[in-house]
Amino acid sequence: MPKYRTTYTRGGILDFTVTAQKGRACLAVGSYRQAPELRIYEVHLLRMKKSRQDSSDAGEMILSSPSESEWGKYGWTYLTLEAAEVKYCELIM
Repeated sequence: MPKYRTTYTRGGILDFTVTAQKGRACLAVGSYRQAPELRIYEVHLLRMKKSRQDSSDAGEMILSSPSESEWGKYGWTYLTLEAAEVKYCELIM
């Protein structure tokens, strides 16, 4: 399976870690840097795309999280783990 980053940062304030992945679906847990006890959850439907030319994987096909314009179609945000798990389970069934 192509590469996919299992940790990433959004906006310099949220650190995410992928906690479950099956096929193209993944569930990530995010914590705020200034308040690590606060959590947010994301579910992604990963898609294949060609990596950027300036990356270490230049020219290779990689798994990619949805862009902002694809949110709601390939990516979802949840405030509870339970709600995120429901969507994740829908995608892996």
